Amino acid sequence: MFRPAGSTMRRTEMNQCRQRSNSARNEADAGSRGATGVPVTSSVSFCCAALMSSSTPIDGYVKEIVDSRAHLHLNTKLSPADRTEAEIGLALTLAMVQKCQDRLRQLEICSGAGGDDAACDKERAALQSCIGRCESTAIDDLLRDHATSPSCDAARLAHNNDRDDPAVLQRLLHCCARASLDQVARDHLPAE
Repeated sequence: MFRPAGSTMRRTEMNQCRQRSNSARNEADAGSRGATGVPVTSSVSFCCAALMSSSTPIDGYVKEIVDSRAHLHLNTKLSPADRTEAEIGLALTLAMVQKCQDRLRQLEICSGAGGDDAACDKERAALQSCIGRCESTAIDDLLRDHATSPSCDAARLAHNNDRDDPAVLQRLLHCCARASLDQVARDHLPAE
């Protein structure tokens, strides 16, 4: 199987993201909140910060997210709550990668071409700014983009009937995360 350069580093980063996702659940004020009031955990911030330190091609990041999700489902040590949170974190990270792909490409070009440190620092700052903007709206964007998915009909209906229940909102958010990850997995399946 072909693995782009830097694959080991990305796998390590994604493993660290998953580990932090498990512990971030206990941090009440771990991150920003979208309009929904659901916290964006620090694991998402950590994962996105890892993006800025590498010159990996964007398709490599997306493939690692797809692979990481597959590994989540094979890991029998994860509780259902941990798996849910990790899938949500992967979907939020994926959304940020997709929204900031132009900035990621510029950083990739700068780093890969042996660009000077000042130019690469400027690209890193631009990427960090893009990620910062995305973090504050990531949950709302995920809900907006995937809540109308047919697979989320029951979760959406439950949320429409009880908007104040955080467990109902989390089920809808998890459904949207699964829909997002399913879509990108289909898009990145090898052609037969």
